[in-house]
This record gives sequence, C-alpha cells and structure tokens, in this order.
Amino acid sequence: MISIFVLLLNIGFSTGKETDRIDWKKKPTFGSTSLELDLTKSKLLLKTKAEWRSDLVVNFKDSRAGDAGGIQIEFSNPPKYGFIDCTSSSFADKILPVPLPKPDESGYRVLVIEQNRIGGQGLKISSNGTTLLDFNPQKDVCSYRRWDSYWTKKKIKFDFWGDRAVSYYSIVPYKDCEKLNRTLAGVTTKPELPVRHGVSVAMKCPKRTVNRGGETGVCLDGAVVPSSGSPVCVSETTGQVTTPAQSVTKSPAKPIDWTKKPYRGMKIDFSTTKLLLKTKAKTGDSLRLNFEDSRGLDAGEFGLDFSSSPKYDFSKCTELSVSRASSPLKKDLPKPDEGGYRVFEVMKYGKSGKGLKISCNGVELITFEPSDDVCKGWSFWKSTWEKEKVRVNFTFDDVIQYVATVPYYKEKKDRYITSA
Repeated sequence: MISIFVLLLNIGFSTGKETDRIDWKKKPTFGSTSLELDLTKSKLLLKTKAEWRSDLVVNFKDSRAGDAGGIQIEFSNPPKYGFIDCTSSSFADKILPVPLPKPDESGYRVLVIEQNRIGGQGLKISSNGTTLLDFNPQKDVCSYRRWDSYWTKKKIKFDFWGDRAVSYYSIVPYKDCEKLNRTLAGVTTKPELPVRHGVSVAMKCPKRTVNRGGETGVCLDGAVVPSSGSPVCVSETTGQVTTPAQSVTKSPAKPIDWTKKPYRGMKIDFSTTKLLLKTKAKTGDSLRLNFEDSRGLDAGEFGLDFSSSPKYDFSKCTELSVSRASSPLKKDLPKPDEGGYRVFEVMKYGKSGKGLKISCNGVELITFEPSDDVCKGWSFWKSTWEKEKVRVNFTFDDVIQYVATVPYYKEKKDRYITSA
C-alpha cells in the first residue's frame, strides 16, 4: 500500500517567547550526517534565513540508509518545489501554488515537518500557518517512473545533503490531548482523555441529551480534531442545544485519507484497521475484493452484485467463485449520499477474526464467519479462509473509486493508548 509521509511547514512558533523555548541545534557541518527522526512521535522544525536562489533540502532515509524520498524548495521568484524521486529525480521544477509568507523581524522563517495523516507518508507543507502543499505520493502525482521504490519505504532518518538554506533544526515531540475545548462541557470521550497523538476517540454527549453533530475525532498534537463536525448535544425534553456547535479546534488535517483505488492492490491489517471503499456503483455493476496471505496465496474473495435484488457471495464457502453472486442480501442497500457515493466498511468479524463484517453508509449488511455450517458443500474452505489476510487486490472490481484504512476505536482501560 502506498504510504503517505508528511512535511508540514507550520509556523506557530515564530514569535519570540515561544521560539525561545525550543532547543535549537546548528545544522551539521556535513550535509550527509544522518539524524534520527520518528515522525509518528515528533515533528521536525527548521529555521532558515534563505536568500535568493538558495535551496532548502531534506532527504529521508530508511533503516538501511537507503533513499526514501525528500523535499526541495527553491527560494526564487516565483518559489519552486519538488518532491525528490516523485515529481522529479532531484530538483525543484514546480511553482508553489501559494506565496511564501514573509520572514519574521529577525529575518527567519520556521518550517515544521510533521506527519499530517496518521499512519501516512505524504508531505504537507505550511509556513507561518499557511498551507503551501498537501502531497500524497501516488501514480497520478509522481511522474518519476521508480517513485514507489522510494516513497513506500519507512522513513526513520533524515539528512541535509544538498541543502543551502537551513541554519538550525529541532525535534519536538507531539503533545498529548488532555482535555476538550471548554465549549464542550459535559462531553466525554472513549477512550478517556488524556490520550496520545494519533489516537482516535468517540465523543459522547451527557445523559438525557441526543447528539446531532459529530461523534468521532482524533488527537492531533494536543488538540482533539472532530472527524465530521463537533458534537451538538440537544436536550431530550426541551430540544434546546446544550453544547454549542463549535469546532474543537481548527485544523486542516483530514481524518480519512481517501486515495484512488491502487492498480496493484494494497496491504491491509484487519487486526488493527478497517477498510473503507467509496463507490458510485449502479445497477449491473459488481464490487470484488480478492484477499491474499503473506505468500500471495488466495485468502478468500468477496463479491457483491448491484441489481434490483442485490446479491453477494464468499468464494470457496458460500460459492466456489464469486463471478456471479447468488446469495440475496437480507437488508436493503442504503441510498447513495448527495454526491452519489456509497461508503462500504470492511472489518474483521468472529472469534477467530478470520470472518468479515460489511457495512454500507452506517448500515450493517453482512456478518460472515467461515465454518462448516456456513460453508456447506465446500470441505476445503479452511485452506482459504483460515489464512491471515494481509493484502487486498481489486483485479476483478469495476466500481470502487477510492479506498482508505482507518484504525478501530480502542476500548481498553489503559490511560494512554497509542495509535494503530
């Protein structure tokens, strides 16, 4: 699966007293000096007095010191950028879509590099609070032919080889989320706060109220950011709003990172995440999911045919194959949203976790747990469905347009729960 790694140049630290508290270090004399960095736990701050035609360069490395992508910004008129081994092999050739903010009174700009999507490897670039770029490495973005051999690697180090702009750097841990906004009095979360950066939470209104707003959020560097609006708690007796419909915090982060359906399929770990599928399927269309184990062997297939009476099947269990589904759905398919989309959710199910639960637009459609009773007539079902599903392919699918993976909500008693 294409991973998404992020560079956020977000200058919330550019005023005196706050920047004084940052432990700035001089950039190493030799640009090839390798420095440790885990963007799932910390952000990288860069301080620069970049002059005309100077280049800011950050190169990422994997555990074997192999190239894993990078960013280059050329301070020119107009400023240009490039994502190394993606938009180009090694230079800035594209014009920034928004102007660079001016330096502070001392002539510095502060750049913050951080993970902008939980579990991702894209780059989001901002400066002085202004978002400059929001980048996700994928086929329709990267013109460099071998981009996926670099950008899919896990990035754990960085260096400044080729940089002529950075003066100082600092690595700052993300903040935990300790409490909600004051306007959300009475709202509670599960898991309870405090939680660490990257943890998803469910938000619940007080007793005797009904939530007419958002129900989920994620902790991003000290603030709980709602996924689809803040909770709006309405009294069951009076109908009056008891909690204002205000955002918990303003943030450009997008909790669900939709990407185009990958041609070569994608990795999936149903033990920690669920799979989301976005489609405008119409009557006559067919949705297909082919699962594989770690050796690339068949680990089951699911098929859903869109018709006046939708039908589904699981290969080598309810049917030998799903080329033509025959088992009628017991529930009606929810209608598409205003944009014409349905969102399907696929997650693990059953005691063994080898089964699947499939929902659509919040409505549970199918709960499937392979067994001798369910897979009648197919004595060899175990050789397929008891395998661990680590990859999903879309070879025979013709309707899925976008995909995403999101973590399950953790329901543990731990005070701190790390993200999946």
